[in-house]
Amino acid sequence: EKYTKKFTWKYLDYSRKIFDYDAEKEGSFYIEDPENKFAADLGETAVLDLWHLSHGHVFVGNIGSRFGKFGWFSAMARHNNFVPYFTVDGKSPCCDIDEPCAEIAPYIHSMENCLTFTHSSDHIRLNKGYWEIGNLKRKKAAKTGLTKVISEVADKAEEVVEQAQEYFSNGEDEDESGEDASQDEDGGDDGDGSGSEDENRRRH
Repeated sequence: EKYTKKFTWKYLDYSRKIFDYDAEKEGSFYIEDPENKFAADLGETAVLDLWHLSHGHVFVGNIGSRFGKFGWFSAMARHNNFVPYFTVDGKSPCCDIDEPCAEIAPYIHSMENCLTFTHSSDHIRLNKGYWEIGNLKRKKAAKTGLTKVISEVADKAEEVVEQAQEYFSNGEDEDESGEDASQDEDGGDDGDGSGSEDENRRRH
């Protein structure tokens, strides 16, 4: 009761019956399989759940789930600020869902590495025993120095973008100043309202 006075609780009102299914009995292993007769309803509720989560000011859920993490990120995008969270599975936001966090933690050396490391990068081969021990790409990248290389490439790309923006911005300024000068030349007169014969032709 004390919490109801401090917070506004909102929920999506749809039947829980569609979540009560047996994958093996229904002949489906994945929720989105066409054989799953609840697939359409589950897809609709998933979109609604993400939309609903994006409005929250506090996130309580699974950070070890891409679905949950996306809901949390969506809330921060909507509110344009950090949204406090409590992860019920104990996962770090820096840890991807298939990474063994305890083993990977020493190699997460910065917030940039935490948020932008590309686990799907083709530059690093997937480790052996992936299905048993998880994704060790970040560890391999740190040991081979690829993380530093990727970071340097990203910094260089950002520098190139800034230079391009500056170049095009200066070009627009020059075009505008050149247009003004041209108008002054074409529209000038000798003081009595009568211009040269060429100027009069251009006016007509």
